[in-house]
Amino acid sequence: MKYQVIARRYRPRTFEDVVGQESAGITLRNAIVQSRLAHAYLFAGPRGVGKTSMARIFAKALNCPRACDRSRPEAEWALPCDECEACRAIHAGEDLDVLEIDGASYRGIEDVRDIVENVKFTPARSPYKIFIIDEVHMLTREAFNALLKTLEEPPAHVKFVFATTEAHKIPETVLSRCQRFDFRPIGEADIVRRLEQICRGEAVEPEPGLLEKIARYGRGGLRDAQTLLDQAITFSQSDVAPGVRPILRAGDLERITGRLPEALIDLVAAAIESRDPAATLGSVGECFKTGADPAIFIDQVIERMRDGLRAAAVDGQGDRLDVAVGRLQVLHETALKLRSSPHPRLAVELALVKLARMEDPRALGEALAYLKSIEGKLPLRAAVPGAPAPPRAAVAPPAPSAPQPPGPSELRSASAHAAGSAPSPAAAADAFDFARLRALWDQVVIECRERLPQIAAFLSKGRLRGGREAGVFTLAVDSEFSLKQLREPRRSRELEALVREVTGVPWRMGLELDLALAEVRSPAPAGVEARPPPGGGNGRPAASRTAPASLKDDPLVQKSAEIFRGKIL
Repeated sequence: MKYQVIARRYRPRTFEDVVGQESAGITLRNAIVQSRLAHAYLFAGPRGVGKTSMARIFAKALNCPRACDRSRPEAEWALPCDECEACRAIHAGEDLDVLEIDGASYRGIEDVRDIVENVKFTPARSPYKIFIIDEVHMLTREAFNALLKTLEEPPAHVKFVFATTEAHKIPETVLSRCQRFDFRPIGEADIVRRLEQICRGEAVEPEPGLLEKIARYGRGGLRDAQTLLDQAITFSQSDVAPGVRPILRAGDLERITGRLPEALIDLVAAAIESRDPAATLGSVGECFKTGADPAIFIDQVIERMRDGLRAAAVDGQGDRLDVAVGRLQVLHETALKLRSSPHPRLAVELALVKLARMEDPRALGEALAYLKSIEGKLPLRAAVPGAPAPPRAAVAPPAPSAPQPPGPSELRSASAHAAGSAPSPAAAADAFDFARLRALWDQVVIECRERLPQIAAFLSKGRLRGGREAGVFTLAVDSEFSLKQLREPRRSRELEALVREVTGVPWRMGLELDLALAEVRSPAPAGVEARPPPGGGNGRPAASRTAPASLKDDPLVQKSAEIFRGKIL
């Protein structure tokens, strides 16, 4: 008898044999027992997880005479005997009433028309005629359209079972007519248990940890793991005397898969941990001297870094966790680029050198902590806008007679006053120094132009005036429109926040309308000197509203020229 690969010889024969898909098996069996059968089923999932095997077992459960015998105990209903002629023929893919079709080979409209014509005929010997179409997403659009009517209202003796690895490519009109089962990747523990059963059946002895590696390399697919185990058994038996039970070794598995010895990966990881780019390049060179495949090599490095990620997460070490996350992001991007890179070795070297030079997040945290510690020691803004700040070494408490900027205690007093507490009158007067606010007002206007241009237009037309209560300044504007815009809550909050940032004091803003400002600022006809109105405007003297003779005399323009070292022409 010709040799059959392990994946075929150990193919599941009952619902319980399908590893990792117990929920699908239970649902399908219950559907048969309760006579709640749909006319079409879709099995979707990655390769090698049991979709086609489940379709065959489902077909056996529908057509096996013993499974259909309701005179047997209820616990045996819908369980194929796997011994009758129908079960053996279905398992071998030779039954006349169960037709398996490869969707990649028979994907055209003519092939589907043959299926539609075949649907009309009754089964030869079984209760149902079952069509299993593998890789159904490969059918053309025309083929799907030709199948729609039959799929929606097939004869009572017909069942469709579709299997696909790419369910998103199937038209919605087909999906809506099918009962869908999503087959998930198989867990490593389930794969290991199945591989142990196969090793016992094949009379081989694996080294400790070998089956776990094979399960990991299978990436959730049992068929891939079985194929790799079959290859390892064949390799190990080549140098074993007849009658001796072969031992599967980890070194043999590395040679089969083209993976590097763990010792070389340890050298690379140690060089990265030591943050030595030269040592990293040297260890990478040693790996490539052995003929390493760049994709497999980077995959091994990713596995090693993932081990570090898990260890850091379990130990709760945030710094190590940040480092591991950053490294894995770089490696993941490199693995994606290797598929199309014309220089894969260079891509690997650049990625690993980048890991060796990657800064430790702890250094950034220490720098931020240091800046936070000295934040309270830095001086406030200079009283003269644009003037250079004094050096740190020269910062010292001035003499009591000198004007003092508001300090932390004064700011606390001001905040307490704003919150409704009762600070001392002296502290409140020191904090809300209107003379200081006036001295810094030009800086407020300049900062507003840069950061809040939607407010600056109204602010430049206003005039700063003292408030009627402590902690409040009054801004006089020249029009109802400006008054309305500045009274908008969001703009008021932004402007008050800007004043607080510049002065270090939580001033509150009051607004008033002064139409005389508009008359002062209106341009005069040629040859006529602009004159202020003869009085009025909140009872203030006309002299207090005298406009500058020219733009050169505007204090804001002069202050701007001084800050930016410009010249007024």
